[in-house]
Amino acid sequence: MTFIKKRSQDFLHVIRENDRVFERALISIFFYIGAIGIFNHAMWRDELNGWLLTRDSHTLGELIANVKYEGHPLLWYVLLDFLNRFTANPVAMQVLHLIIATSSAYLFLKFAPFSKLPKALFIFGYLPFYEFLLISRNYAIGLLSIVLFCIVFETRKRNYLWVSLSLALMVNTNAYCLLIAIALFFNFSGRIFIQKTYSTIKLQQV
Repeated sequence: MTFIKKRSQDFLHVIRENDRVFERALISIFFYIGAIGIFNHAMWRDELNGWLLTRDSHTLGELIANVKYEGHPLLWYVLLDFLNRFTANPVAMQVLHLIIATSSAYLFLKFAPFSKLPKALFIFGYLPFYEFLLISRNYAIGLLSIVLFCIVFETRKRNYLWVSLSLALMVNTNAYCLLIAIALFFNFSGRIFIQKTYSTIKLQQV
């Protein structure tokens, strides 16, 4: 018991002191518990609805026609349509969803400007660990797009392309992220306008 306790204390010390070990340890726990949960989760009707819509759509035109009453953009359904070309088993959708949710959690752990405890509490919170992990819908890809935007927003003064692409991705994930993307677009555009106006005024003063 003393040996086990010592090894546990050493491991916890390494996690506290080493960010990379901390990230890998937490994302491994997130992935494995998530995999156990998602593969023991009986999919709900709204989860399977997207899969069935893409399964029964034989062309892109049919897919667009079939999802027009869903109230969400096409990206999630296009991904499901791609999976349907290889398998009719909806477990493939759960695997894809697990990968997307884990990617969001990993990027948050790696890039979020918070200490270790808030990061851990966030990724194991209700939304990231249940709604956006176990329930296979288009909300996880929306969270991923928001995390990506927050990461590339830091490069906005050097490269507008990545910011624009992250917003384009966000627009096409789900209806809620569409509204968020519109708000971020106006915020981003307003910042650019103010900066350029300020620079012009300064030049005129010189």
